[in-house]
Amino acid sequence: MKHAVWKRCLALVLGASLFAGAGTCAAKERLVVDWTPNVYSISTEDNGLLESPGVKEKIRQALTAKLKSLQAQKKLPFEVKFSNDLQVSGIQDDYSDVTPIGLMPIVLLDDAFTTHYHAADQDIYKSIVTSCMGMAVCSAGANGEGWRILTVIPLNEKKVLGADIQNLITTPITEQQLADVYADITVQMIEKRLDFSSAKKVLKDWEEKQETPETYQVADVGISSKKAQQVFHGHGIEIRNIIANFYTEAFQKKTGKVVLPPGIAAPYQKDVTSNLYSMQLRSDDGMVDLAMAEPMHMVNLDFSGANWQEVQRKDASDVRSDVAYKAWLTEKSDMRPERTETGYAVQMYLKDKGKGNAVDIDAKDIYTQVLIELATKMGKQEK
Repeated sequence: MKHAVWKRCLALVLGASLFAGAGTCAAKERLVVDWTPNVYSISTEDNGLLESPGVKEKIRQALTAKLKSLQAQKKLPFEVKFSNDLQVSGIQDDYSDVTPIGLMPIVLLDDAFTTHYHAADQDIYKSIVTSCMGMAVCSAGANGEGWRILTVIPLNEKKVLGADIQNLITTPITEQQLADVYADITVQMIEKRLDFSSAKKVLKDWEEKQETPETYQVADVGISSKKAQQVFHGHGIEIRNIIANFYTEAFQKKTGKVVLPPGIAAPYQKDVTSNLYSMQLRSDDGMVDLAMAEPMHMVNLDFSGANWQEVQRKDASDVRSDVAYKAWLTEKSDMRPERTETGYAVQMYLKDKGKGNAVDIDAKDIYTQVLIELATKMGKQEK
């Protein structure tokens, strides 16, 4: 009798051990994230470089190829489910008992500043092309109620045309040339810098605890400098967006925090009831609703100063002019004391032979370069 009881106890212990072992060995399913080959824009008009023939397709292909490469290398904190369907709204139909997650590349800026001046009996052209994108990881709302941002991977790139004084551009730069450059630099930044490592903890906390992380945002960029207002007259929104986006990427890369798209990038609307900010994105599939929680920390930047002066050279020349450009950028936030940083650049120009003064220069392109470097520097600083 005692022997039988002992055998039954042993069986129960072994059974419990096997059951526990099975639970331990069971592999936890990875978070599945949908990718539909689409590109979204915050712009309400279809007049940006993104809309030029062939540009969207190049970006879609680059994103799909990069995601497949990262997945093959096991460098993603989730499993990508690839779809040929352009309709992101149809993702909800594929799920019954879980909240679907999707990837949404949001084009925040697809623009160029083109300038020119006349010297040495010819017109000389320059342009700076900028690409700003946020790869958003979003959860779908119930009953087709749009999407909500969980985290964003910011990506920015620029290229200057006509910067080489030895290879001047003397014919007008066409819209198609600018679009081709925009597509090329966008593909390059996707291939070289798209990285989801900062999203790992955010997605884990959301999946396991439905917790949302601390969020940051560049709420606004002002232009208080009178000279800066002169330089960017009629183009203030573009340079404000450039400053905000390059600061955002630098800050996110440095801190690993969730930095939402800049507040000036899109016409956000606040829902007082839900305390969510919402906007509409435009795509080939139509308009898509996107929401995000109110940022916990706000950063305000200001293009607070600008000045330029011709550099007096030891070897005075009547065919070239060197002009120094200086910019001041001020940051205000609840993270650290107010501070102002400066940046500068010297640009060489040709001028009409025999004239003592420098030619009349449109300085938008050179100031854009200075401000990109300044915003990047400021975003990287911890204190």
